[in-house]
Amino acid sequence: MFNWFYTLFSPNTTPDITQSLIVLLLTISVGFFMGRLRLGNISLGVSAVLFVGIVLGHLGYKMNADLLVFVRDFGLILFVYGIGIQVGPSFFSSFKKEGLRFNALAITTVLLGGLVTYFLFKITHISIENAVGLMSGSVTTLLDLEQQNQHCRKYKINFQIKFLMILP
Repeated sequence: MFNWFYTLFSPNTTPDITQSLIVLLLTISVGFFMGRLRLGNISLGVSAVLFVGIVLGHLGYKMNADLLVFVRDFGLILFVYGIGIQVGPSFFSSFKKEGLRFNALAITTVLLGGLVTYFLFKITHISIENAVGLMSGSVTTLLDLEQQNQHCRKYKINFQIKFLMILP
């Protein structure tokens, strides 16, 4: 009688769109709920969604590959849009005051990150996937990682980039 319920909510190796949407919405809703819980002065906030996703992935829940690509790209678009809306109005006024110095610092940081990554790649003989992920994670350039992913898809390169996050 409730076979459809079991099929919809149990982990599956090849999930359909409906089950993938259920997993996505379950992750978001439970994560937001858990993020609002407080233990003293501590709460996880929005990062609880990430932890719920990790737990569900560990339990065997997967998403449809097509939906996963859409959600990843759409999330990246919303992230960049949100940053642009937040920073946009003050961009030109701050650019007049200290913009040249901050842009030079940003360019220097990315170039030094690239040089250090190149030397680590040559000296330690780590794979190129790990080197690209190391650079993307160390200078927290999510856009760089997405650009590498699009390049690999465009030229049909079977290339799994490992994103190694290094956070302060």
